[in-house]
Amino acid sequence: MAQGIDTASNIYINDKLIGTTDNMFVRYKFDVKPFLKSGLNTITVAFESAVTYAKRKHDEQFGNYSVPPGIKISENK
Repeated sequence: MAQGIDTASNIYINDKLIGTTDNMFVRYKFDVKPFLKSGLNTITVAFESAVTYAKRKHDEQFGNYSVPPGIKISENK
């Protein structure tokens, strides 16, 4: 169980992606049994910068947003 991971991350067991996180207020449960082997297992949590994650999500959403004709968008700088 992953509880309180405070940023976006990918979680791996034995180099296989088992889950992702993107909200510290959510508990995540991942079924790890298919990824475990007898003997030594490794767990890797690869964190993504919150700023990078926010920028990527903004770009994904903005790219799919169509603006109705006649509406101008100005960027706040």
